[in-house]
Amino acid sequence: MPQDTDRKKRAKKKFLHLFEFLPVASIIGLMFVELDTAIAVLWCFLLLFLIIVLNMRANKYLRMILMIGFIVRVLFIFADDKLSLVNYAWDDYHSVAIAIKQNIIDGIPIFSGIYLPLVFKTFSLFSSFFYLLFGDIALIIRITNAFFAILIVERVYRICIEIFENQNIALKACLLVAFFPSFIIFTSLYLRDSLVFFLSVDLLYRVIILLKLRRRSSVIFLIGDMVLIFFLRPQNIPLYLSIFTIYTIFSYFIKSSLPKKTLIIFLLTSTILFLFDRLEVTRDLLVNINQIMISRTEGGSAYLPDIQYATWLDIIKYLPIRFFYFTFGPAPWDIDNSFMLLSFIESMFLLFFFVFFLRYSMNKVNFHNRYKLLLLVFSLTGLVANSLMDSNYGTAIRHKMNYVFVFMIFGSAYLAQYRIKITGMTLKRH
Repeated sequence: MPQDTDRKKRAKKKFLHLFEFLPVASIIGLMFVELDTAIAVLWCFLLLFLIIVLNMRANKYLRMILMIGFIVRVLFIFADDKLSLVNYAWDDYHSVAIAIKQNIIDGIPIFSGIYLPLVFKTFSLFSSFFYLLFGDIALIIRITNAFFAILIVERVYRICIEIFENQNIALKACLLVAFFPSFIIFTSLYLRDSLVFFLSVDLLYRVIILLKLRRRSSVIFLIGDMVLIFFLRPQNIPLYLSIFTIYTIFSYFIKSSLPKKTLIIFLLTSTILFLFDRLEVTRDLLVNINQIMISRTEGGSAYLPDIQYATWLDIIKYLPIRFFYFTFGPAPWDIDNSFMLLSFIESMFLLFFFVFFLRYSMNKVNFHNRYKLLLLVFSLTGLVANSLMDSNYGTAIRHKMNYVFVFMIFGSAYLAQYRIKITGMTLKRH
């Protein structure tokens, strides 16, 4: 036993020496690559060092997950840059960021000559600041997005610790979020989704802290998250406000007596029927939803393109099939390339975790826990709202990231109730 311990210590020391030598070897290697690539690699090392410093006192397994998660994304980014593995070219933030940077240098209005939606200009402005510092290197933004992805994983860990107070559950959830294939891909592209995802998870974390500890600082961060989300994806603001309203009503409802529950149901039903029958805005909203659905069928991965809403009852009618396509797509009959096949396999894995999510959520004890209830409402309401309008698998994968990570949290908590005994292949519950 002492010999085994000494051997492990020597192996660990050699591993640490390798990390000490790696930066030196990398700097020497950078002398033989293009300047843009060299700057991007140095940015990687700086962010990796920042991850280590920020998590110096964190659980060692969490720190390892964060480091490896970042390295995997960086390797994918450089591979995709050279080999065009994904070849995603829908949103050209790069050229807009260059134009904004030039406007700043020329001392003219920042958005002069740029006639694009606010969300497009906001993320391009964010990118332009990096271009002013490093030059017009798109890799810098992609690597920064990978860093935001690691911050997401760290926030998931904190959420799990606050709710479950169990490191085993937290680490399993982090492992799933860090290495879920579509999360790796879409948090490594030149898109605003990684930043929006981080802000959404941080917002949820701040709400939990506010409910649990009532820290005033959480209010400041919460407002900051909401403001930034407004500029990056404004449609999420009314959605998140609706989620927190539904959560408040529902948490009050489950604690109420039967007469109060009856009164709440009556008032809510009457209000909804009045709004949808009397107000013109609800009819305009139906038209807008149809227009959004049509616009999102563009591209080569559209689904259910013929579904349109003639009445509000149609929304209820088509909700189950649209929810399934949005959350667990692509369907087997829509697979026409290797990327769609991999997405289908990943979705089947997600379907299993959705079952674990439901089984864990429907437990009465968990259902009455207000923090777990918040996660449940956040995830399901967000998925339902987005599934009503999204009609493209590529868009669906990006948008559902903000909500399906809750499946992984509850799935990890559900699996933690069991221990698998390899000998005899038995499954026992704690």
